[in-house]
Amino acid sequence: MNSNIESNPSQRQQQQPASIPAISGARTASQANLPDARQTASKQARLLHQPLSWPDIVKQLPYTPKQYQIKAIEATAAGKDCLIIAPTGSGKGYILNMLLKALPLLRFIVLEPLVLLQEELKDRIGDEAIYVHSGNRSPELLKDIQRGKYRMVFLSPEMAIGNAFREVLMDKAFEASLGAVIFDEAQVLKDWAVDSQFRKGFKEISVLRHMAQVPGMAMSGTLPPSYREEVRKHFELQDEVLIDIGTDRPNIELVVQPIRHSMSSYLDVLACIPELHEDPPTTDEEHAALKAKCKPTIVYIDNKTQQLDLFHAVRSWYSRIDLADSVLLVSADMSDSHRSQIKLLVEKGEALCIVSTSALGMGSDMRKITRVVQWRLTGSLPATMQKLGRAGRDPSTKAEAIILADKWSIPRAAQDALDRDGQLPTEPVPEGEDEGSHNVRSETTKARESADSDLLRVVQTAFLRRGCIRTLVNELLGQPPADQLPSPEAIFGTLAKDLPCCSVCSKRDVMQVPEEFLGRKADDSRAREGITKLQEMVEPELRQWRINKWKEEWSQLDAPSWLGVSYFMRVEDISEVVKHLGKIDRGLAAGEDGVVGRFVSMQANVLVVPQLTTKLREIIAEFDAQKEKARQEKQAAADLARQERANEKLRKHAAKKDAAAQSKRDANAGEGSSQSARPRYSCGACKKWNLENPEKEPLNATGHTGKCWPQQRRIVPRDGTHKPTL
Repeated sequence: MNSNIESNPSQRQQQQPASIPAISGARTASQANLPDARQTASKQARLLHQPLSWPDIVKQLPYTPKQYQIKAIEATAAGKDCLIIAPTGSGKGYILNMLLKALPLLRFIVLEPLVLLQEELKDRIGDEAIYVHSGNRSPELLKDIQRGKYRMVFLSPEMAIGNAFREVLMDKAFEASLGAVIFDEAQVLKDWAVDSQFRKGFKEISVLRHMAQVPGMAMSGTLPPSYREEVRKHFELQDEVLIDIGTDRPNIELVVQPIRHSMSSYLDVLACIPELHEDPPTTDEEHAALKAKCKPTIVYIDNKTQQLDLFHAVRSWYSRIDLADSVLLVSADMSDSHRSQIKLLVEKGEALCIVSTSALGMGSDMRKITRVVQWRLTGSLPATMQKLGRAGRDPSTKAEAIILADKWSIPRAAQDALDRDGQLPTEPVPEGEDEGSHNVRSETTKARESADSDLLRVVQTAFLRRGCIRTLVNELLGQPPADQLPSPEAIFGTLAKDLPCCSVCSKRDVMQVPEEFLGRKADDSRAREGITKLQEMVEPELRQWRINKWKEEWSQLDAPSWLGVSYFMRVEDISEVVKHLGKIDRGLAAGEDGVVGRFVSMQANVLVVPQLTTKLREIIAEFDAQKEKARQEKQAAADLARQERANEKLRKHAAKKDAAAQSKRDANAGEGSSQSARPRYSCGACKKWNLENPEKEPLNATGHTGKCWPQQRRIVPRDGTHKPTL
């Protein structure tokens, strides 16, 4: 494999494969009615030794080309496949412009994975280019391409191998003028088609290589060795010229931070945006100054369900400084025009923070973004670095890329330091010490097991302060040694000065959240008991409040008349409040005044959110008062019932006691019932005395015995003589 090409085109050797082998999952040339592979050499002969006059070419270019760009053009002109690995912002896209100027008689197919990127590159190149996707594909457009109206065609890999575009490729005139097939953002092949089924059609691009017997060029900003092999296999690069100038972006500081707060609070994201810690502005001048101080930021989160919660949280923080409208949401199911509009808002300075899935930014030149935050360890190291690389597209600006790592990823030694000092270790933790993750809840097991091993290694090396993050990342991504690479100035041109390297080299402290944002710690486990009844109370109350506020106040304010009350508060806002009332209730209880703003999206949020927050507090207070009153009434009724039961028990006990006493009296008087009276003891001595003294009044011979009675009554001496008396 060639690592570079000779500077003199006349010395290059023709290296054409005798045949093109079939690969697994792809159709062979005969199966697809493709041209015989034996014609390959003759078809590429028109490219070999194309005369390139660089002085003349440079005159047509707005910028002086870099050495690696020149090598890429010369490889294509020599009929060779080419694999280009160059960092974002180094000018890979400029190679497309150079191809049109250097090879003016040829046309090119460019495979782009995203429609937004196709449209952006077409606009950058101008009238010589066109894009083809489901939104504009038509027979007329395909005929124009076939007739040679456009020299560069942007389309997805699936579209390129589809039946509609196949007729264009099979046209003899188009085929004869085709110069190369370029696969941009080639790293997505492994992420989207090999490791997942998201865009599995990418693996069939070998069909296109068979149909178009021209050189192939693959380009990427992040392509580790395993990714390169997949590109070689499925894009069928053969004896390609490898142009690898590394992936490092020296103007981006690489930062790894631990997630320390509740996951659902997203407070660690707030810690990464220190501008939001400022006091709210009180004048227009203070507001303008604070807005200018805010760094344009992208926060990436890979869970669409959690994305909306994060968006509401971030929006509430920005609303505190009256910038809620500068926070935007981007996901894959949004239209391309919507995402294009977001890019314009970023460039105008109107969008300051974007909460996005990975759908935003691939290849997109948003040069004002100077901070990227990745929430949690999701995806591979190359995919993560691709997202982080969307910061600092302008090499002359300082940027930061922050990874917020899950709690389970923190080594025990680092966690001990955090618990003890609130900071990570200041010195490298020696090898051999216990590095196992600290105890975590069982639900993190799945996330821990699915984490990319290289990404986890980077994070834990940073936490243990065991080496430079940048050096390790470059090593894991397969970047050549520094002495084999061009200088950063040769790659990027003018760079910012005094650039920090990474959070390890600069010994950066763990970012903190100001106390005022923490408030009283809320119960984050579950909603209050009776939340359903509170929701039933809140919804009609808010609907009536909305009507009353419109009549009494909002209708008198200056607002777009065609929107009416919806400008101030939509019915959907009420539904969102009711839906998330449990979280809002906990937040308000914890003193988070901005919690309501996370769940509503009215245009007049600066005015309405504080009013809505106050109203919700009133409703919740009324609900709690009613609930407390009902509790007290219930408690009073329970106390009364308990007292009545106690009194009844006392009455029954007294009656029983009285009955027993009466029975005793009756028995002693000989009046007890034979059924209810207790059998009486019979005294033989008394009976005997009665028999011996019939003239006397008889003694009661029951209730005592002759053994004890005389002594108890003390009517006889101790010697036992029995002399009973009345």
